[in-house]
Amino acid sequence: MKNKRIFKISALVIVAVAQTLFPLQQGQAALISADSPFGPGTITLDTVTQLRWLDLTVTTNRSYNNIVSQLAPGGIFEGFRYANNSEVSQFWVNAGILDQSGSFTTNNFEPVSSFISLVGQTGGQPGLASSAFGLSSTPLGLNSHASEFVETFLPAGRGRAVLMFNGYGSDDLARPDAGHWLVSVPEPGIFALLTVGGLSLSLRLRRSARNGHNKLS
Repeated sequence: MKNKRIFKISALVIVAVAQTLFPLQQGQAALISADSPFGPGTITLDTVTQLRWLDLTVTTNRSYNNIVSQLAPGGIFEGFRYANNSEVSQFWVNAGILDQSGSFTTNNFEPVSSFISLVGQTGGQPGLASSAFGLSSTPLGLNSHASEFVETFLPAGRGRAVLMFNGYGSDDLARPDAGHWLVSVPEPGIFALLTVGGLSLSLRLRRSARNGHNKLS
């Protein structure tokens, strides 16, 4: 639990300072890779929504019901929750994946490729295709939830994003080539405190840079 707490605070410091030092323009998003107790680079921080996304490769070969059981206090994924279909879609938009029609397009190739490198490749074939496939909390029917995935077709230089896909069929099934879209959110009080801290650091750095310039003059 101590390690999780350290991770939570250090990750929020990165976001607070990044947002202060490098403010985003409207329509822009910054996704930052961060470490977690699950390993180096296993979290993607979305500085627009402030959601922390766990890499899909951490949750492969587990069923929906198994993941739910591990979200409870004391579970492996304590502190996380399932993301819904809309949150996954927004995550993709913030990654620059704007076409979510399910069609392969050249415009999607670069953003999908970069996105897969962040959240982890769950499937594909070397030199041919790569994919990042995950299950969300959006229900499709009785004992079934939607899957959302992105993939690239390397020879053609095309990529696609697919929402509301029935790839599992049952919440009891597990797949080695698919993970789960899990997110955690920062505690409001901590995030506000760290944002103030980031602002203070930014002001000090700017003041220091100004003083250094004045001395040179």
